[in-house]
Amino acid sequence: MQVKRKITQETFEAVVRENIDDFEMDREEAVKDAIQQFTSQNVDLSNVVISYSDSADHYKNLVFEKIQEILQTSQAIEGLQTSPEGQLDLCQGKILETLDFMLVPFEEYLKSKMQGNSGKPCHDDSSTCCSNHGSKSTDGKTLNVKNDLGIIREEIEDSMLEDEDNMEIEEGLNKKEVGKEGLSSVSQGTGENLSILKTAIYSSLLIHHLFQILNYVDMNGDKEIVLNFELKILKLIQHICSNDQAEKDIATSSNMTILARMIQSHNSWLSSTTDSLANVNLHLSLLVSIFTTIKILCTKTEDNKVNFANGDGLIHLVYALKNNQNTKALVVEGCAAIKAVTAVDDFRKDFSASHIHTKLIVKNQGISILASFCKYYESDLGVVSAALGALRNLANNQENVRNIVKEGGLTCSVSAIKMYENNLPLMRNALGLLRNISADDEHKDGLVNDCSVAILHIMTVHAKDIRVQEHGLACLAALMLRSPENCSILVSKGVVPVTSTAMRIHANSPTLLRQACLAVRNLVARNPELKDPILDSGMESQLRDAGKYQDCVDEAYAAIRDLGLEVKRVAINKDTGEVEEAVHLFGAKPMNFRPVYDATDELEKNVDSAITKPSEAYNF
Repeated sequence: MQVKRKITQETFEAVVRENIDDFEMDREEAVKDAIQQFTSQNVDLSNVVISYSDSADHYKNLVFEKIQEILQTSQAIEGLQTSPEGQLDLCQGKILETLDFMLVPFEEYLKSKMQGNSGKPCHDDSSTCCSNHGSKSTDGKTLNVKNDLGIIREEIEDSMLEDEDNMEIEEGLNKKEVGKEGLSSVSQGTGENLSILKTAIYSSLLIHHLFQILNYVDMNGDKEIVLNFELKILKLIQHICSNDQAEKDIATSSNMTILARMIQSHNSWLSSTTDSLANVNLHLSLLVSIFTTIKILCTKTEDNKVNFANGDGLIHLVYALKNNQNTKALVVEGCAAIKAVTAVDDFRKDFSASHIHTKLIVKNQGISILASFCKYYESDLGVVSAALGALRNLANNQENVRNIVKEGGLTCSVSAIKMYENNLPLMRNALGLLRNISADDEHKDGLVNDCSVAILHIMTVHAKDIRVQEHGLACLAALMLRSPENCSILVSKGVVPVTSTAMRIHANSPTLLRQACLAVRNLVARNPELKDPILDSGMESQLRDAGKYQDCVDEAYAAIRDLGLEVKRVAINKDTGEVEEAVHLFGAKPMNFRPVYDATDELEKNVDSAITKPSEAYNF
């Protein structure tokens, strides 16, 4: 009997977080998907807390409560604000105590929850920890760490944002007011809204001051203390920002530049150090934590992506990956950071700088570095999956696709889907890369011969996984585009029943249905003799059902038309709510035109109200 493996809570939460960030699932769907993944891999989840509620949000609130308790006792060490240089280590030690108090490991919180405790952090004696310590900055001045670790109550109550950096944060709060329900009506002065505003200001200034600590850390002190100090600060930033989009929006350009400079600093130190192995490992751990912070802050937050890249962060990140490929955790988190910075996932913005960021990474040998990880860690599926996920985002033009193929990215993806069919995350990333490569005509015939059977088999094995199905259908649609021979080959290998099954199981996913409709249209556009197998499979009704979704109505209409079936475009009349024909012959319907001029003083207002942003007019 095969012994079941066990995983840590952190591993489970990482998969849940990936589902939420990368695949836009809600918490419940993400947890169910993670459970399905691990159980299919014969993993014992008896030691893992499985909750559909976002326990991390609860944990973050507990951390905030404890920080406020710390502030109430901070006056006890007021004298340390002006401590001489000789007491620097003592001050840093006190700061570490405070961070330990705030940074109860997430695993401890979950463990206490399993045991039926209240879930509060394990420290009970708040008098032993405080946040009003001094730390020496790079310009020789003593920092007021009380203000850097938290927000004094007067700042919260007065809502005062005084210096230029805080003005940036005020802009961040404006984003939060737009994105978070209730903040827009703060001016009404209700108790609930006032509480929301205080929380917003509190968390935003906390993030700002934590970054300021990172900016002024004295690297001339005890290396071990300083490095641990930075690790704990980064961990707290990650906890605050990992579950709330509004908190990510608060990060400023200077904050992202600080992270970029930190990578550069640790790169320089690692390339020239003769220090102890323990300190080398701490520097590597810090780079891993920085990459994790970047991944969190840049996911679905376009401004943070741009600000990080503008601070030369991508150059330093690629350099760190190039020189530390032996550190597995650093490679995995570095690939995840590249994926986050190059992803087009912030749909609040009309435009993305993804192509600019991709070009910058490629210029600094990013493709060859990522592809080398697939070879170096050939048997480590977690690393291979992370590298393929990053490569997929770089495969956004023909030149990059061909470079990826040249460096072995295609070979790695094909090998992965043939050898490791049960590893769902790897299948998602491998098919995602193949999806982009399939768009290049140069590689279509080779892919049909080498891996079309494997793609269809993976889609059959993971029939319930929407990402595998969407990537697989997109691959097939691209392989059949303008290629009658490929269409005939794929039909003989069973593409029609696989497509029909995907449409039936995922009938409520417009993005998947769109790819399925494209596949059907490409299949019959130049091969009319293939219409009968499709119609015999009963796909007509599925295509008509797909046409009910706005995101794929055009593709469904074209597929049904190319099958030789009668089809009409319909629309809902905004005035009457009735369904009517969307396209009319010229003159068949009276024009909505009034040949009367009405004078108005509100012409400019009417024009502005009729303007529609591209992001609202089109679905990307």
